Amino acid sequence: IGKFYDLCTKIPNLYVDEETGNLSLKSEGIPFSQADRNSILKLWTIGAEDSNRRAWDVMEELFGEMNPAFKSNEDFYREYYYQAFLEQAEDNLNRLELRGGLGNWSNNDRGKHSAQIILDAYHEVQKIYPDFTVKFILAGYKGKWNSAEESREAFRELISREKYLQNEIKDGVNDFFIGVDLVNEED
Repeated sequence: IGKFYDLCTKIPNLYVDEETGNLSLKSEGIPFSQADRNSILKLWTIGAEDSNRRAWDVMEELFGEMNPAFKSNEDFYREYYYQAFLEQAEDNLNRLELRGGLGNWSNNDRGKHSAQIILDAYHEVQKIYPDFTVKFILAGYKGKWNSAEESREAFRELISREKYLQNEIKDGVNDFFIGVDLVNEED
């Protein structure tokens, strides 16, 4: 989480609410560069005070607090994935299966641009660690819709997006996008 914080310091016009840890690209809170590192890291870390809360609620809250950083700019997005892949490769991990979503950087690209950024970051790390491989599983949320039909439609869209990415984003002869996963609590 410390590395994520350090990456956030490089984002111009990023703000943080010192009470909640919520990031914003609008003038909500104080400029991130003026925040107290230890206070923010504590807000972004699951601790004893969270023990009476459902783990998934805590995680969704943290994801929501940090999400604006990923939407800030492509350089942050690329550097985040590069650093994440590099750290895994340096720890002698040879294969990483990653689950995640893809934000759209441009209208109607269905995540293609974001996917290419992730693949490019992986290729940069692979130049240093040629045995390191990454496979990406596109994640979507389940259980957040008002009806079974909305749920089915969201799943169909996720499958459609996965097929699109498999056809559009290539990693040499291997597939980079290998599947879909519906995430949320299992109950």
